[in-house]
Amino acid sequence: MAVGEKQGKPPIVLPRTITVTVGVHGDAGAVTHGPANDTRPGAANDTGAVEKKPLTVADIATFNEFGTSRIPQRSFIRAWFDENQEFIAETLRSQLKLVIAGKLTAEKAGARIALACEGSMKQRIARGIPPPNAPSTIERKGSSKPLIDTGQLRNAIRGRAVFDEAGAELGTDVAAE
Repeated sequence: MAVGEKQGKPPIVLPRTITVTVGVHGDAGAVTHGPANDTRPGAANDTGAVEKKPLTVADIATFNEFGTSRIPQRSFIRAWFDENQEFIAETLRSQLKLVIAGKLTAEKAGARIALACEGSMKQRIARGIPPPNAPSTIERKGSSKPLIDTGQLRNAIRGRAVFDEAGAELGTDVAAE
């Protein structure tokens, strides 16, 4: 029996794993990005001709995260993760302390961790990610800030917490003093 049960409180039940992801997820990534004439090669149709498909937010995210032959790498996910280890650890620590103290559910803590990471990643994009835009890009979009044209990519970034169904109890059979 856990301490909480002796005091009339249910034990703290934690999921076996909590996975927090931050990035362009599912439906947000499938949305068409920009004007309809921005296209990428698609699959060959029945006649063998390659059809063009509109660019999606996920396409734009991938091009910038990893770079292409014409677009320099501007990592907004991997570089954010590498640069924010201390922030991530402190966010995890602070939220898990609240869970252990019984002041917050694991689900709520996971959601708060995901939201904090999402906000931090969006702030990094707003500050600007090098290298700067090429003069031709600045002229076309009217801004020198990389990764921000319409704001669609930044707005598509979401933090998400996913919980394993199998849980584990956190507690002890030693009475609290």
